[in-house]
Amino acid sequence: MADHTAILARLHAISTAIPDYSRPAFSAPSTPSQLDAFAEVIGHAVPSDVHSFLAMHDSVSAPDIHNGYFIGDTSALTRSIQRGDFPTAIGSTSVFSIGSDGGGNAFLTQSDDNGPVWKWRNDIGDYLQLSDTFIGFLGRVADDFDAYSRGDERWQFM
Repeated sequence: MADHTAILARLHAISTAIPDYSRPAFSAPSTPSQLDAFAEVIGHAVPSDVHSFLAMHDSVSAPDIHNGYFIGDTSALTRSIQRGDFPTAIGSTSVFSIGSDGGGNAFLTQSDDNGPVWKWRNDIGDYLQLSDTFIGFLGRVADDFDAYSRGDERWQFM
């Protein structure tokens, strides 16, 4: 839990440097019923790294940062998965969406264990591995928020 606490503290700290009108929003924790419904739709217990994040914030919403970041929101993700909005496998690896960006691309992670996070680029249908872990993915989100807050025009956003 300490890794989640540290990375979320970093995300919160960076967010304070972003103007109010585009500041990310951090929601309340997921409810037990939301987590149960989410686990049911992905067909496995929610991986511990993702579960720990959702136990702190059901979502982080940052529509005004770069192309937009929408991490979590178990109710919306559950509906999207039920509709078949996002891929459920990369090769033989079962995956589920943990969020999306403003362009309709999804952030996917392994369904049955803590593992890598990929970006599914819906316009070309490929997958780009962003991180080896969910915690690493959140670190990359924090890096993107930081670059945005500093106005770094050369930064390569996710």
